[in-house]
Amino acid sequence: MQAFRDVLDECGFMDLGFMGSKFTWHKHYENFTVWERLDRAVANNEWFSLFPDTQVHHLDVTTSDHKPLLINLDGMDCKQQRPFRFEQMWMSEPGCGATIEAVWQQGGDGHRGERVIKKVDKCGKSLTKWSKTCFRNVRRELEQKRKKLAQAERVVCSGGSVLLMKKLEKEINVLLDKEAQMWGQQAKVQWLKDGDRNTRFFHSKASQRRRKNYIKGLYDNEGQWCTNPNRMEEIVLEFY
Repeated sequence: MQAFRDVLDECGFMDLGFMGSKFTWHKHYENFTVWERLDRAVANNEWFSLFPDTQVHHLDVTTSDHKPLLINLDGMDCKQQRPFRFEQMWMSEPGCGATIEAVWQQGGDGHRGERVIKKVDKCGKSLTKWSKTCFRNVRRELEQKRKKLAQAERVVCSGGSVLLMKKLEKEINVLLDKEAQMWGQQAKVQWLKDGDRNTRFFHSKASQRRRKNYIKGLYDNEGQWCTNPNRMEEIVLEFY
């Protein structure tokens, strides 16, 4: 068994998780039954990158003591509007602070608590808008800069100036730091150290957390299983 664990570690395989019953194997004895989760689906970082929304289902069966596994490569519907999240990489841009100050200095109606809540909500909307218009997409900008760098390298190799190449290298390094901050925050790896750019690792961790937090459906007060997003919101509100 230890040799099998060593192979998993050496290949970088990680558990894909599951939906359904907690156990995949059982054995009946005269006075008790043994339950275990023996069957698992695993994958490496490269596979996670290709299929980040994968779900593994434990299916019911009566002809075997092992449950079959159904691997759905596109099992998560994440089209719902995502809640606002402050991105750590925004703090490296001067426009972030200016956007927050502009919102916070505005007046408002209601008592102090209501004004604070309204300003926080408006601040999130303003930051989201600022990020889309001023911050731009980090990965898209990285791709564009790398293409320009490849062209600049050819110019230098032909005897041209090296100034543009040096400028692009610095800009790419800044974008790589921002990308590492983004994935590090989404993965919630608290022991992330400054300068670590292992974005493939953080991408896989963020994908695992996304699958873990994903809610496929909820039972309503009558015990009915509901998967409609609007109805799920109503069930949550009714519960609280």
